[in-house]
Amino acid sequence: MSCLSFQGFSGKGNACLEIQAIQNRTYIDSVSGHELTGSVLVNAMADDIEKEFPNMKFECTCNSWKGSTTNACFVEQMSRLGVIAEVFVEGDKVTSPSVQAVIDPNIVGKHRVEILSTHEQV
Repeated sequence: MSCLSFQGFSGKGNACLEIQAIQNRTYIDSVSGHELTGSVLVNAMADDIEKEFPNMKFECTCNSWKGSTTNACFVEQMSRLGVIAEVFVEGDKVTSPSVQAVIDPNIVGKHRVEILSTHEQV
């Protein structure tokens, strides 16, 4: 499961997004029939994840994707403030590398994601 956060004071800006189906999907090039790899695969997965944003489950009922008279507009705040994305790795005994990155929606192609740091997640 992946979680996004903006102004995450006490988790009020948190929203969870189920992306397991996207992670398990095999992406095939429609012309060659071969599995996608590299930046083409990353961009295809990023596009599918973006399509799932309206299905996020918000931790605080004061937020919703498009907003309303009673709820803050998450998509507007996300565009204005940016987000931090985090993936929860589940299991009995888990160690894995972790990464912090910036995704710039205004850039298309391989420089859309900038890696800021990496570390071991225990």
